[in-house]
Amino acid sequence: MFGKLVCLLALAAGMLIADLPKLGGTGRGERLLYGALCVVVLYLAVIFVTDAPLPNLDMLFDRFQRPAELLVRRLNPAQS
Repeated sequence: MFGKLVCLLALAAGMLIADLPKLGGTGRGERLLYGALCVVVLYLAVIFVTDAPLPNLDMLFDRFQRPAELLVRRLNPAQS
């Protein structure tokens, strides 16, 4: 766990060092989007570091698998 935490902190520091100077000249929408993406990355980082059994992004995508299959089946002329 300690090794994962050190790796995560090093990557986060590198990301912030590279992005913060560029973020100053952006608009409110870009900063809001950057913040939202950072929240998602932070959530996934917590799952990675702690090995917690929390819902992951693949679980979210699995929820859309069945509706997507139905849509593809309905739009596929070979199966109609």
